[in-house]
Amino acid sequence: MAAPVAARGLSIAGALAVLALVIVPAVDTLIDDPITAIGGLAAGLPFLVFLTWIAVAPDHADDQMTRIGVDLSEPRHLVGLAIHVAFAWIVFAGTIIRTTEALSVYLETGQHPAASREFGGAGIVFGLVLSLILFVVAAVTWLWLVDDRDLDGMVEELRLQLDGLPRGVVWGVLATLAGFVILAGVSFVLQQLGVQPDNPQADAIANALSPWSAVLVAALAGMGEELYFRGFLLDRVGNLAQAGLFAIVHATYLTAFQVILPFALGLAFGWLVRKTNLWTAIISHTLFNAVMLLVAIYASESGGLALVFPL
Repeated sequence: MAAPVAARGLSIAGALAVLALVIVPAVDTLIDDPITAIGGLAAGLPFLVFLTWIAVAPDHADDQMTRIGVDLSEPRHLVGLAIHVAFAWIVFAGTIIRTTEALSVYLETGQHPAASREFGGAGIVFGLVLSLILFVVAAVTWLWLVDDRDLDGMVEELRLQLDGLPRGVVWGVLATLAGFVILAGVSFVLQQLGVQPDNPQADAIANALSPWSAVLVAALAGMGEELYFRGFLLDRVGNLAQAGLFAIVHATYLTAFQVILPFALGLAFGWLVRKTNLWTAIISHTLFNAVMLLVAIYASESGGLALVFPL
């Protein structure tokens, strides 16, 4: 019973933190700023319900969590679960909160917040390094603490064996070429329909980067996101769910196409990873972002325009 008691204590502390830091402030601003308030509630309530469930019925929660390999009577599992809940809060709940805050500003001013925000190349790179660390820590700590994998076991489960790298490079390049052919077709159809999707946040990011930093940004995003979404999540939640979560983390751009494209490519990457290995998705994701950003940089320098939809 010691571990369920520990789980209950951690859950009570977490639930109180969510309640005090997110739910109560969201309710207080519901009249003055309903969009931001709804975002806070949408981000906080799932965590509040989950943590309250463990706090109120730890034995029932323990029984149900065995389905995902978590045993709350095992301290290592409890630590792994706590780390992943914190990660999910930072990445997914944080995205929902930032998206609704940006949407509130857009509805009030008619401009995306990125239009008046100065992006620095070093800051963008630093942020993506932190994101990479978060994705790696979330996946590795779960594999180590909950699944009890050693390094070789982690590499195998993530489909990152080095002998699969050459195959991943070939398929990654082919997938990127196919992706751009499809994207060109979609862009042509949209132009014929008179639809010109813009992406102010992505444009601002591209304008802040040099060509070399754009390649670095593309690689950091490709490695971190593929490791977590297609390496870690794919076989746990399924292709559709991981693609949906991948799309959600791109919602801050406030552009429908920036959500639809990651969802579609997330599905494609998931299918490719199952057919080949994770290197395929890492290579393709990196190449896709690098080309997108480099085209935007050179178009800006020449006074032209380019649609930018990085993943």
